[in-house]
Amino acid sequence: MIGKGCTCKNTFEFPFSEGDVEAIRIAYCQDGKVLFEKHKEDCMFSYSQVSVELNQEDTLMFNSSKIIRIQIKVKLTDGSVTKSNIVETITDELLCCEVI
Repeated sequence: MIGKGCTCKNTFEFPFSEGDVEAIRIAYCQDGKVLFEKHKEDCMFSYSQVSVELNQEDTLMFNSSKIIRIQIKVKLTDGSVTKSNIVETITDELLCCEVI
């Protein structure tokens, strides 16, 4: 679950090293629409994972009654492009929907 209006870090299993990645897009979607994307400069890479931080503005975009769908698309330095399976999660309700 992603806390609406909160900051959080999403970490995904990732079979590539940062040096192999030319470009990356992590898309966060609801209701068939991309709400926002994170790119290579937003990511932190470790041994077999990639992480991205979401800020309050990001998580306030989520509708608590809809499923959040997340997918990673990667272009490698050899020119090949691959994608992840779609991950689904939810957010919770927030009574005060403003950035603090």
